[in-house]
Amino acid sequence: MPQSTLLTATQPRLLPATPEMTNVWDTLIQFDAADSDKALNYLLEELCRLVNGTSAFWVGALRINTHEPNDPLLGWRPRISHRLDSEPSDDSYSKKMLAKIRTQTPDPSLTTHVRMAGSFRAYRLSDIVDDNWYQSPYYLEKKAQNGVTDRLYVVTPLNEDMECYFSVDRVTGQPMFSQHDCQLAATLLRSLGWFQRQVALSHGLQISTGAITPSERRVLQQLLTSSSEREIARKLEISYNTVHSYVSNIYRKFDVNGRAGLTALWLGQG
Repeated sequence: MPQSTLLTATQPRLLPATPEMTNVWDTLIQFDAADSDKALNYLLEELCRLVNGTSAFWVGALRINTHEPNDPLLGWRPRISHRLDSEPSDDSYSKKMLAKIRTQTPDPSLTTHVRMAGSFRAYRLSDIVDDNWYQSPYYLEKKAQNGVTDRLYVVTPLNEDMECYFSVDRVTGQPMFSQHDCQLAATLLRSLGWFQRQVALSHGLQISTGAITPSERRVLQQLLTSSSEREIARKLEISYNTVHSYVSNIYRKFDVNGRAGLTALWLGQG
């Protein structure tokens, strides 16, 4: 399918918001910034309920290299993945698949995703692959891992070098997703770019000077509350000096001078 035709096909027609959708939006606003993972799980659960999916996940992708002409993914790489109700085997499988993306020729479905980068879009797996793809080792491995037979995607660009994917799965025995399902999911997620930006920031996805470690992320989440560094140390049961060291690293990595700058970044003012 030519890219121009594909882009047209994946631009969703939004539906009138339902009371259930507005309730989701209102509920998300009530979560503290420190509870971004809980808020994301809530949204994934509601997305599954909306389109009758069995599982869902969120992926943050960055365009890390725009100067390699032979890169089939055009510089795009998935960096953060968060799955609803994930099992240890799911995490292990996700890490394995991410490693394959970095080291092997990517599957055609992945190259199709990145060719559409830059616009809000929603589509089904069947919209971007042909019938032969369902016999490919890539698909058969996925199906053997978790029984997934169909997937729905809603993708939000946060800037020219960062996009966020929501994906919802159906498994063997369920019908394929419909265009109406795409429209429902797109309507729910279209106005939530602000939330996805906060989730991305909570993982350090927008920084370029260094990755946020798991320990730093725990401190970062507390920095977005009113807790002092000493209170954070007590909550996390680590020393004040350790907290202060993490805080200094966080400010450096986000290129801010202090908590006010970090808060401004979270509010979209930095």
